[in-house]
Amino acid sequence: TCALPISTLKFADLSNQRTQNFVFDLERFSAFEGRTGPYLLYTAARTKSILRKAGEEAIAIGPLQSPVDEIERAVLLKLTEFPDVVETAFAQRMPHHLCEYAYAVATAFNRFYHEHYILGETDAAQRSSWLALARHTVDMLTLVLDLLGIEVPERM
Repeated sequence: TCALPISTLKFADLSNQRTQNFVFDLERFSAFEGRTGPYLLYTAARTKSILRKAGEEAIAIGPLQSPVDEIERAVLLKLTEFPDVVETAFAQRMPHHLCEYAYAVATAFNRFYHEHYILGETDAAQRSSWLALARHTVDMLTLVLDLLGIEVPERM
């Protein structure tokens, strides 16, 4: 589909302050690393994949538990910032705040993901909690990107 190229351009355009000029650099905009649409879409699609695999293996998504470390705590805290970010973006009429927030959520979750093997966790309650964190993260990314008019694919 053409969703990825369109999402790439939308995010590139909206991630810059509307009052400042920017250089159109398609190579930079379409990278799968850094503050780009493809990075965010890949993070969301990979997180959906984790949840899909958990469903296939009949692993329940449980209630969130207290964070086990600062990395997990950082993701949880980042998720709580959403109302303030939306209010700021709306009040200033600057959608780049939403882009920055989506990138911060994705970055925090990717750091968590690299440090914790969610599906391989042997403690069932912890695994279920981490799956809940993954669900909350992908729901937040989907919501923020939807506010920006960007569709999140199921797979990439």
